[in-house]
Amino acid sequence: MSKHAYSYSFLRYHHDPISGEFGNVGIILWAPSIQFLGFRGCKKYRRLSQFFGKFASDDFSGLIKRLDTNFAKLAKEYADQAYLPTVIKEPKSARDLATMIIPEDDGALRWSPSHGGLSEHPEVELEAIFEQFISSKNESISSSRRDDKAVFETLYKKAFVQEDVKPFIQSHVVKSPLAGYEFHQAWKNGVWNVYEPLSFDYTDAERIDVKAFRWDSMARHLMESDDPPNIHLLLGNAKDEHRRHFDKAKDILWSSRKVTLIEEDEANDFAQDLRGKILAATP
Repeated sequence: MSKHAYSYSFLRYHHDPISGEFGNVGIILWAPSIQFLGFRGCKKYRRLSQFFGKFASDDFSGLIKRLDTNFAKLAKEYADQAYLPTVIKEPKSARDLATMIIPEDDGALRWSPSHGGLSEHPEVELEAIFEQFISSKNESISSSRRDDKAVFETLYKKAFVQEDVKPFIQSHVVKSPLAGYEFHQAWKNGVWNVYEPLSFDYTDAERIDVKAFRWDSMARHLMESDDPPNIHLLLGNAKDEHRRHFDKAKDILWSSRKVTLIEEDEANDFAQDLRGKILAATP
């Protein structure tokens, strides 16, 4: 399947233009080869309220709804462009499209510079970027779920701090033509073994699917490195009511055969297995 070039721009809320502080509250993504335009706006304002103090959440909620409507109309126009190619001049970047709805000025809402990449599924990429840079920032302040760090600290850290293991663990950056990622737990025995905690303990089941697709794509790209690693994903289970989505997520991650999955109930066995492998590799 072919990859499509895309660009994206963050919508930033500047509470006080003088201080320069801002929060990302939305994202627009544009993939011209398939005329895909997507916008996602933040609908949870707790973090912004805590960060900026006097934050008018009711006014902001109405604004995001209007932006959803306006960008949906604009997206339809560009989708129709496939059939009527002379109607609209094609923009150079996502930011060019973004400023059609919110022009450049010195107001509270401003667009970031455009960034870009390649993806087989730009619509999935939109959700993944929104999750990583916007949704997760709001979700992380809630006690209703464990984030990746909590999953590592409570379940898997013990494996890496064992006396016979700890001296061999280090950070390692994997780079490929289209991706790069730093793993904070890694060791080498001929090939790099890298480990990443992933929590699927979300209150919103849709985010489980998005995270699985994102890491499936990431693993496929990282395995195109000149020095491809053995990737181990240390999972935090979803809530019982999201079991079906969690099972689907595991199927997605397994589909490429590029990763090894470790689940919560395997954490103790994983710790023993890691120690055994390192001892066996030690002269």
